[in-house]
Amino acid sequence: MIERRGLDITGTRQPTDEETSRIPPGFIIVMLVRSGEELLLAMDYRDYTGFSAWLEAGPIAGSWQI
Repeated sequence: MIERRGLDITGTRQPTDEETSRIPPGFIIVMLVRSGEELLLAMDYRDYTGFSAWLEAGPIAGSWQI
């Protein structure tokens, strides 16, 4: 499970030559950071669009549950 709170997208990149053998064609690497720790996720660009919108939307004001 990925918690939205404190998670920031720092960029995207193409997979390295080493990564391409493990990642489907057309996927990008999404670079994230949480509490100074770098996280990498591989996903299709269409999935990235939805993921980034979800992350940027943040919690609803006054919501006690995310």
